Parts: sequence; C-alpha cells; structure tokens
Amino acid sequence: MVWVVYRPYRELREEIAHLPRAGHSTGLPHIMLGSSLRAAIPLPDHLKGVAAVVQFASPSCPLCREEMRVLEQAYQDQPFPYLCLYETDSEENEKQFVADFGHMHLQPIEPELARSMGVAVTPLVVLIDEDAIVRRVEYRLTKILGVMRAAKRRAG
Repeated sequence: MVWVVYRPYRELREEIAHLPRAGHSTGLPHIMLGSSLRAAIPLPDHLKGVAAVVQFASPSCPLCREEMRVLEQAYQDQPFPYLCLYETDSEENEKQFVADFGHMHLQPIEPELARSMGVAVTPLVVLIDEDAIVRRVEYRLTKILGVMRAAKRRAG
C-alpha cells in the first residue's frame, strides 16, 4: 500500500528535479523563481526535505475556493506534499475557509508578506524542490497538476 502512495510522489519529485533552473522555467516568469520559500516563511514539518506544491490563496477569493476544491479532489485521487498559504483577511472569511478546507494543509500568511514575495494576485501556485527552492510558478493549479500527470505518464 505504501508503494501506491509513494510512487506518484516520487515521480513528482523527479519531475521537479528536472525542471529548468530559474530564468529558464516553462512556467510563469516570476520573482520567486529560484528563491527559497524557507527563507521567507517557516515551513511545516511535512514539507521539510521534500518536493511539494504550495498554493497562495485568499479566503475571500471565489477562484481560490474553486481551486481548493480541485486540489481536494486531486489530493484524494493521488496524495502529494502540499501546503496552502492563505492570506489573513476578515475573521469571518478565515473561519469559513478553515471550516471548508481545514482538513487540508493550511497555514495563514500576512498579506504584506505575500506581497513582498511577489504574490500580486491569488490563486498563485508554486512547485518547490526538496530544498524549498521555487522551481515553477503558475496562476492555476490545473497547470501544476498537468505537470504532475505528465511526469506520471513519462515514468510509465
């Protein structure tokens, strides 16, 4: 059973390792490319030393909620290391966001910190390698999931 869960993650990790270095990414050109996410924010233990998907979201953003539902389904189909950094805004929005998606890996982030990292709009999704270096940036989670599926197809 462990092999079934580990195999897709191993393929994602290998895919991230083969992504072009910053400045040559096939994703969006972004200020975060090549930078360490760990240098900006404390990462939870489950992301230390592993390649992962990190999503920036806002509880008041309808598109972010839609992306979270897509993520939830993708995660159920094929678990992978993941973190959602959600911007703190109104207490009511945050409570509802956590109530809806609290079973996923959520971590609050101050909007000012997100902006200083180059997060101008949400949702924003990044792939980080095992050293927490940002290797790919996309606006939509479906693009990142496409990369993961392509890695799985190539690995057979």
